[in-house]
Amino acid sequence: DFLAVLMRAAGVQRGQVFVDVGSGCGRTTLGAAALYPSLGKCTGVEFLPELVKMSNGYRGKVKGRKASTDFVSGDFTDPAVQSRLFGKADIVFASATYFNKNELEVALEDTLKVGSKVIMVDQRLR
Repeated sequence: DFLAVLMRAAGVQRGQVFVDVGSGCGRTTLGAAALYPSLGKCTGVEFLPELVKMSNGYRGKVKGRKASTDFVSGDFTDPAVQSRLFGKADIVFASATYFNKNELEVALEDTLKVGSKVIMVDQRLR
């Protein structure tokens, strides 16, 4: 599984906070929570409220042990969202196929704590 390989490379530790930027319907966030139930928290942030609602509906459908998950509606370019989510993140995941150039880098550069890891996928593989 592609996510498992990326998470292993990030060196996931017990209690760490995972943030999925542009979480869509929540597959990556829930996948991380299921793969690493020892994570402290997994949060998906999504711009489209309909997808946040869908993601929250899927939370109870993932069977077995998993880390605490939450899905929030927000724009990652908003400073309030940045300070609330990125300042606590140990691992940030972004499938940046639809972001504007450098938008995520600008949002993260002043808010991530030292030692945080960013996993970015910038093109869909065919």
